[in-house]
Amino acid sequence: MIPGGASLKTDGEWVWRYDLPHYVTEYHLALPEGFLRRIRELNYTVPQLDEDTLFTILKEVTGIDFRNQ
Repeated sequence: MIPGGASLKTDGEWVWRYDLPHYVTEYHLALPEGFLRRIRELNYTVPQLDEDTLFTILKEVTGIDFRNQ
């Protein structure tokens, strides 16, 4: 969870907002084929990633180093 912000999910390859299913359902968003393929490969589950990987991805996506806050 990101305090004061939208929560993010990742499979280590893709990053998406926690509320993505709402937007897909409500607004019929089309998702990239690569994203859908990856979801299917993982059998529709988000893998548990180690903390270092998560912080690295979070810094890459947000530009903020949450480890040093």
